[in-house]
Amino acid sequence: MTNKDLNLLLIEKFGELEQICNQTYDATHGVSVYIEKMENSNYLDREEVPNWEYFFKKLKEIRHKRNKISHGEIAFTDNCASMEDLNFIIEFKK
Repeated sequence: MTNKDLNLLLIEKFGELEQICNQTYDATHGVSVYIEKMENSNYLDREEVPNWEYFFKKLKEIRHKRNKISHGEIAFTDNCASMEDLNFIIEFKK
């Protein structure tokens, strides 16, 4: 799979995730709302979620990559998205 393919799929899959979060939080930037809620969660809430720190960092990283691609900071042919990113989004949506 080419860089362009991966980057396009990241945009597509992130968009699907964004729609789910938009509906959940009645917001236009639902993923950002979700991340904000994670930032504001307390220690006990974090302890209940396996791999909370990894999950939090990965979600922020993917949002950052999506923004860089969408806002033209990098070309679609640049190395940005990975299969790990795509698999993370797919698993998150389950």
